[in-house]
Amino acid sequence: VAMNILPKKKWHVRTKENVARVLKDEENARLEAEKEQGRILKAESESRLALLRQQASSKYHGEVGTQRSEHINLFSNFENKTKNKDASEEKADEQKNWEIKVGYLKQLGQGSSELSADKPWYQKTPG
Repeated sequence: VAMNILPKKKWHVRTKENVARVLKDEENARLEAEKEQGRILKAESESRLALLRQQASSKYHGEVGTQRSEHINLFSNFENKTKNKDASEEKADEQKNWEIKVGYLKQLGQGSSELSADKPWYQKTPG
C-alpha cells in the first residue's frame, strides 16, 4: 500500500492553497508591470509634448532655435564676383611661359635626345 501523504504537507507545490497563492502573485506582478509601463509611456509623452510646445513657441515668437538646417556661406560675396576674362587669360599665359622657362612644365617629348640636333657625349660614336 502506497502512502500518499504529500498532499497533506503545507509546502507541497500542487496543493490548492499554494496554486491559488502563485496565481494571485503572478496577477499582482502583471498589474505592477502594467502600471510601470503606463508611467513610462506617460512620462515619455509629456516630455515629447513639452519639447514640441517649446519649439512651437520659439518659432511663433521669432526666436532662433538651437538647430539650423541651412548652410552659412561666409565667402558668398567673393564667389559671386566676375573676373576680367582677358586679364586672367593673360596671367595664365605668363605663368605657363615662366614654368616652361624655369623647367617646371615640360611638353611631351621635350628634353628627349631624339628631337635635338646635337647628341650627348654618351650617344656619339667615337671616330
